[in-house]
Amino acid sequence: MKRVAALLTAIVLCQLLVSCDSAWPYKPVKFIAPEPPPPKHAFITKAALDSFCGTGNVTLLYTLSKLGVMTQTIYYVHLSDPDATPVKLKKPAGREGWKAESPMPSPDGKLVAYYLFPPIGHSAAYIQRLDSTSDPIPIAEPGSDPHFYKDQQGKLFVTYADTTELLNNLLSITSRATYMKQVDSSSGQVIDSIGKIASHPLYGGISRDGRYMCTGYADTYIYDRTDSSYHPIDAGLQTCNPSISTDSILTDRMMFLNFAGVQTLNNNPYGNASVGLHKAVFIVDKSNSVVSAFDLNTMLGASKGEWQCPEWSNNPDYFAALASDADNYDIYLVNIKTKKALRINTDNFRVNASSTPYIFIAGGVS
Repeated sequence: MKRVAALLTAIVLCQLLVSCDSAWPYKPVKFIAPEPPPPKHAFITKAALDSFCGTGNVTLLYTLSKLGVMTQTIYYVHLSDPDATPVKLKKPAGREGWKAESPMPSPDGKLVAYYLFPPIGHSAAYIQRLDSTSDPIPIAEPGSDPHFYKDQQGKLFVTYADTTELLNNLLSITSRATYMKQVDSSSGQVIDSIGKIASHPLYGGISRDGRYMCTGYADTYIYDRTDSSYHPIDAGLQTCNPSISTDSILTDRMMFLNFAGVQTLNNNPYGNASVGLHKAVFIVDKSNSVVSAFDLNTMLGASKGEWQCPEWSNNPDYFAALASDADNYDIYLVNIKTKKALRINTDNFRVNASSTPYIFIAGGVS
């Protein structure tokens, strides 16, 4: 009887298990924590932007790290929208943990190019539509610092370097270079590989007439593609964040952030005085002459610690940059002619020092 009772009990238990879970035996599923919603921040009003730069139709692109996580994701926000909600750009599948750098919009603002760092290994460059659902399209791997260029026929291209290394004695390097590919202006798909356009890696982009490129960091140069000549800038000092002019006429100029010391520049407004680390943004032409300089403390006050990540806007009269106050970095839009700055975020933004902001101003490129 005990055996019969035990058998009946087992049958009942099996029926209960099957009725509760048709997929029995149970197979555990790994728990995946839901991703937090996009960060919400308060931004400058459309009316304030319109007063400062002649239009409120402005788009901000930037990278942002999650707190305590060593990775960065690209966000964009149309500042003309009433709620100005940041939108996250999708990363390539399997590379969600890679660090995003330097989002660069196309001349019409519909595409964005950028590159990703893995935890270990070389970087990869991508392009995609500025859309939360768009899929990234590979440009090159290894690849870094992609920039758009549109020729006189309206064809769209992307330039990129094949390394991210901080290279000393750049002109002696023969194993790294800069390349160009033609892309579809609507989808971003690669149409044709143009090939090598400079025998050294150039990180700062290409001018609107296609003649000049620039690079910075260990060595700084403006490169003239017409005769393959390199024009040294601020020789002997490291620079940061090289950025070529977006002007259609004054194309032989570059922007960069200073390293500490006496700057070896012609027409230097600081003379022989040492300039503190990241205290000035310089615009310099190919003769190594200062066209303009933007002193951090003069413009924003003594409480500011440093400039970071200046980048020329598509409108050549403006650039975007970060400025620190204690541990917080705010995003500023700077008018190059008036040397006035407008803070874009109005709350405690908490971007980090490598958030590489880009401000796209509608109508800035014809």
